[in-house]
Amino acid sequence: RLENELTLLQRFRAQSRPLYVVLNKIDLVRQAPDVDVDAFVLSIRERLAGDLGGAKDGQPMLRGLWATSAAHEPESLIPLKVWLCENLPRQPPLYPVEALSDVPARVAASEITREKLFAVLKEEVPYATTVVNAAWRQKPDGTLILGQDIVVMTAGQRNIVYGRMKSIKAAVEEEIARTVNFGNRVDLRYQVLVDKNWQDKSQYYSDVQGMLLETDSLAMPAKMRPQALREDRRAADAAADAASESRADD
Repeated sequence: RLENELTLLQRFRAQSRPLYVVLNKIDLVRQAPDVDVDAFVLSIRERLAGDLGGAKDGQPMLRGLWATSAAHEPESLIPLKVWLCENLPRQPPLYPVEALSDVPARVAASEITREKLFAVLKEEVPYATTVVNAAWRQKPDGTLILGQDIVVMTAGQRNIVYGRMKSIKAAVEEEIARTVNFGNRVDLRYQVLVDKNWQDKSQYYSDVQGMLLETDSLAMPAKMRPQALREDRRAADAAADAASESRADD
């Protein structure tokens, strides 16, 4: 395994830049019989340093190595944290400090539902299913009213998904509340739609950044959605132009 890691590090050597290594899960080494952890870490450091060689500035490429166990020895992270605070540039946070992930909340919500469905569906059904957020309304008390379109390819799949959703709805609401809505309640409302060609339609991939489109809102009837209204208006204009041309020809 170490040889595989060295192959990767050799790619870094081609760039000839300073390199810092975190050797995690050192607690597993401590559990091994007759292993001197300090000697083991030293041997890793020496082998990496020898393999990497020197950087462009003439100094060794390997500038630092920390043996840590994030899960079982949190104190082992202290030297790494100190180094990060002393060496990384100071700047405002890239993301809100309360954010748990850089994945947009709406993307996470649809993926949670899809993941729960994958766990209970069989054969081809999971791969013929997608989930689209169609309504997202936050109430003053923090409750999230979440509407989702679950799209499948056949009527038979629709019946299967409807049955499975009843059994996982509470679990979906609980996980979305915990991971997306800061512990506040989630009221999930869903419908299962059939579109045999959904995989070939761009509209089902337009929400990848979690931006809810007004034209996709469950709160707005289809015939009242702006896109539908624009299409109706264009159709009416085209019919009027055709009638005008017909009268002119007469």
